[in-house]
Amino acid sequence: MADTTASAPDLLVIGGSGLLGRALVTLASERGVDVHATGLHDPSGPTGHWHRLDLADGGRAAAGLIDRLRPAAVVNAAYVQTGDDLDAVTARAPGAIAGACAGRGLRLVHLSSDVVFDGRKPGPYVEADPPAPVHAYGAAKTRAEALVAAAAPAASIVRTSLLWSLD
Repeated sequence: MADTTASAPDLLVIGGSGLLGRALVTLASERGVDVHATGLHDPSGPTGHWHRLDLADGGRAAAGLIDRLRPAAVVNAAYVQTGDDLDAVTARAPGAIAGACAGRGLRLVHLSSDVVFDGRKPGPYVEADPPAPVHAYGAAKTRAEALVAAAAPAASIVRTSLLWSLD
């Protein structure tokens, strides 16, 4: 269910139907931000501006949506942790999204994860620490970070820690 609003939104949250994405959409909407969001299955939420988006194509459809909407900024919160689409959705799509944003001068925030590290460092990790993932999801997030940084050097890459909800 695609919204065809004529004006460009302030924010596009890719992966807006996930735990963190939905929280970002809710927060932005509550603050009066014109936010559009995507999900794999016709999601509904605090905003009526939802777009069905399948990232299994490695991000080509996302780049097309960014072209059509021309938002002021994009947050990529989409991922899958396992399965056949792990590389396409979690690793390659962020690179395509970053390229689309960079090519249009859009601000991008890419949400990664602390699972790019193996947890063996005795102290806290810092940005300069080299990734050392121990599973496929961490490796996909590591690859995504590299693709995003290469395609959009001005993008912000945020490594979140464990997320959970009581909902």
